[in-house]
Amino acid sequence: MKRVDRRIVACWLVVLVVAALVLARTTWRADMSVFLPTKPSPEQKLLITNLQQGQSARTLLASVGPLPAAQLKPVSHALVGAWRELAGVSSVSNGNPDDFAAEQAVLFKHRYLLTGDGQHDPFTEPALREQLQQARSMLASSAGLFNKTFILSDPTGAGLRSLNLLSGSGGPRRHQGVWVNGQTDALLFMLNIDVDGADLDGQEQLLTDLRAAYARTLSHAAIDGADTQLTLSGAPVFAVQSRADIRGDVVRLSSLGMALIVALLLLMFRSLRVLLIALVPLLTAVAVGAAAVALGFGSIHALTLGFGVALIGECVDYALYHLVHNQSGAGGQPGFWAPVRLGLFTSLTGFAALLFSDFPGLAQLAVLAMAGLTAGFLTTRYVLPTLTAASAPVDRFYRLEAHARRASASLVRWQPWALALVVICVIFGVLRRDALWSTDIAALNPVSAQAQQIDTLMRDALGGPDVSNMVLVRANKPGTDVLAATAAVTAALREQVQAGRLRGLQSPTDLLPPTALQQARQQQLPEPAVLQARITALAGQTGLSARALAPFIDAVGAAREQPPIVAADYTGTRLAGRLESMLTTIDERQVAIITLEHDSSRPFEPAQWQQQLQTQLGSSPAMQGASLTVLNLKARTDALYAGYIRDALRLSLAGAAAIVILLALSLRSWRALGTVCLPIGGALAIIVAGFALAGTPMHLLHLVGLLLVAAIGSNYALVLAPATGKQAGDALTLTPLLLANLTTVAGFGVLALSKVPLLAALGLTVGLGAPLVLVLAAIASARREEQAA
Repeated sequence: MKRVDRRIVACWLVVLVVAALVLARTTWRADMSVFLPTKPSPEQKLLITNLQQGQSARTLLASVGPLPAAQLKPVSHALVGAWRELAGVSSVSNGNPDDFAAEQAVLFKHRYLLTGDGQHDPFTEPALREQLQQARSMLASSAGLFNKTFILSDPTGAGLRSLNLLSGSGGPRRHQGVWVNGQTDALLFMLNIDVDGADLDGQEQLLTDLRAAYARTLSHAAIDGADTQLTLSGAPVFAVQSRADIRGDVVRLSSLGMALIVALLLLMFRSLRVLLIALVPLLTAVAVGAAAVALGFGSIHALTLGFGVALIGECVDYALYHLVHNQSGAGGQPGFWAPVRLGLFTSLTGFAALLFSDFPGLAQLAVLAMAGLTAGFLTTRYVLPTLTAASAPVDRFYRLEAHARRASASLVRWQPWALALVVICVIFGVLRRDALWSTDIAALNPVSAQAQQIDTLMRDALGGPDVSNMVLVRANKPGTDVLAATAAVTAALREQVQAGRLRGLQSPTDLLPPTALQQARQQQLPEPAVLQARITALAGQTGLSARALAPFIDAVGAAREQPPIVAADYTGTRLAGRLESMLTTIDERQVAIITLEHDSSRPFEPAQWQQQLQTQLGSSPAMQGASLTVLNLKARTDALYAGYIRDALRLSLAGAAAIVILLALSLRSWRALGTVCLPIGGALAIIVAGFALAGTPMHLLHLVGLLLVAAIGSNYALVLAPATGKQAGDALTLTPLLLANLTTVAGFGVLALSKVPLLAALGLTVGLGAPLVLVLAAIASARREEQAA
């Protein structure tokens, strides 16, 4: 080996070692954060905060069943005890009222600071008379037999109103004091966890611990678990399962694709050494591309990993070009690499446009593709020659080339039909342009439809409200009391609840009223002596004496001296997590979130609600320095995704324009430019029209697939076009392209078998597009050669 060759190999090995070290320290992600812009608006920041740290990201739903009726209660309590002991579980609810003792104690203690509007005094003699008469009636009823102490300590009902904060718009069915499904044969649970939504490793470990604790509990309870199953659902389950599905499919399908490629290479070259050499550019491309993404972004998304594995096709193409021509002795010819190098430049130009995207997902794909393809090409061009030596021509390559040339020549007569098909597809695509692309972010959901249906059924059984509609109250400048503004918005929304336009709402000011409102409520509380005098005066009319109501008088006196309730007072209760999810900070400004329970049978129009609230509260002093935004999370995320698609299409078109300019400058011939560009554009038009005809709106991974088809197709078209160099006269031209196309179909096409819709879309697009663009390129080049002849 020459000294120069040794230096090249040494540099290549150093690059691989550095890439391996980088990847060993890289974090792999599978959340939706890469689909949010790098410079998000406050609402978009709220979306990612909810995804990673919101209440939904920390809530698990569980179902255990079927179980015998006699075992429901003991098994439920046993599971609650086992799960509460696990690290990462903050609370487990199964319907037992005692589970909320801590929450009830906090709310009841601060009941006079949490209830009341601060304007209507509930302690005037008329108001007090009415309340004491109602309390006397309750004591005379059956409720008085069990709640006498509670009624006498809280005759105004402030405690009951505060405890209502624990309940939503409904609740699951109870049997023997625990939550069950409608058939009363399965247990229901709700778990709150401490693991951050972005910590998928922590969530995966917690899910494993939960399942292990379940198995131990059923074993100790001596229950035949053959039919009994534990079903877990919720955002943590979906995130972990999505990552596992993507990783599993990437490993399984890439192994299948690799096996097909290995079989093909062994069949053609009949040499294990040649096979290993052919895989060198691939391994180098994936390692260097993934390391470049890790260095540039600090982590790699699992979908980017899948895309990297899909680079198998194009990087093996480079190796095949070298190996086939090395067999024929043409690999060292000066003109051999010219069209391949130009094809690489066109691919880099197309992907470079995506670097300007405001969405890190597209930028990651661009960096991986550009770094990987460059590394694969350089490895093929400069490293492989040091590992392979020219050998005698192999007859089977020439026989295959002869068959391929005859088949290519026969394609000339199909040129008018191919052109007609492309024109029809372009017209069809233009007519259906508004329906070509999906703007529903659910298209990117890697969770199976069955899992989503199970989650919906469990949430319905647990009576959870739909919280997709919300009002954001944001402080616009320092010093703004966002809680005061939120209280004003909450009061206006309560009027809508009373009018029947809303089913209910949850506001952070229910748990944490603004200090001024708490103080106003305290000022309405009479001194103990004054309250005792009023009760004594009303004793004849109400039948309740000051002596019997001594606990009530003492509680009011204590509330007068209480400090205002703060968020720390809820520490150790489930309400702490609820309050945390409704109060956040974005851009150093506090934001309060009011969730709305809206009747799903009627449309919810955020713009109309926002205009109405702004008109109603525009003159309110509490809103000075604050703003409100009414939004529907689904509609807002769909709008965000639609912007993502528009951004990707715009940059893709810019990249396509740059490619055409690059080719025009390189080819210096309109005829040659058409020979190269028409097959690529025609293939893309046919694919797009095909999806439209099948009624399948395309999404992000379809677009990435189209970019790959264009990148791969540029190599085919340039190698086949006679005007791109001396390649037209080489003995072997179609053979390496055919082998490269088969490896591309093997590497990408198997992804169409993935159960992850995103990977399946990528595989289907490239698996169909790669052969199509080769056929069209062969038709175009065959016609050109016929005319030249």
